[in-house]
Amino acid sequence: MQKGHTVLLDAITKLGNLRAKVIFALAGDGPKRMELEAKAVRLGIADQIRFLGVRRNVNELLLAADLFIQPSLWEGLSLALLEALLAGLPVLATRVEGVVDVVEDERSALLVPPNDPKATAESIERLLNDGRLRKRLGRAGQQRAETYYSVDKMCKSYEALMHGLLINGG
Repeated sequence: MQKGHTVLLDAITKLGNLRAKVIFALAGDGPKRMELEAKAVRLGIADQIRFLGVRRNVNELLLAADLFIQPSLWEGLSLALLEALLAGLPVLATRVEGVVDVVEDERSALLVPPNDPKATAESIERLLNDGRLRKRLGRAGQQRAETYYSVDKMCKSYEALMHGLLINGG
C-alpha cells in the first residue's frame, strides 16, 4: 500500500494520552479501505479515525485541519501534498523521492523515514505540542509551494517549454 496508511494507524497507537484528543481524517477510497477500517478496530483506535471516502470538498477539509500527514512508502509529485502546502498546513511526510523534491526537512515540513511508525508518532506529537513549529512550517511550506508549484507558476513553465519547442523545432 503505497500511501502508508497502515504505518499511520500503527503510529496513532503510539501517541499515548494525546491520542484521545486527536481525530484523524482520511479522505479518499480504494480497495484496502475495509482492511484499514478493520485494522483501526483491531488496534483500538477506531474512535480517533474518520474514513471520509471520496470527497469533492478537499479544500474545506484542508482548511479545517491542524496538520497534514503523508506517510507514503513511495511517491511521485503528490498533488495532495501540494494542496496541503498551498493551504498553509504544516506537513509531516516521509523522506521519499517526490516529497524531498518539494519540501525541505525542518524548513518547510517535517520528514520521517518511510515505514517508521515510531518516528511518525514522535513527529505527530512534536507538531501537536508546538504551535510555533506548526505556524512556521505552514508559512514556509505555503511560500515554497506558491513560489515553485502554484498554478500560475506551472502554467508559465509549460508556456516557456512549449515556446522553446516551437522556436527550436520541437
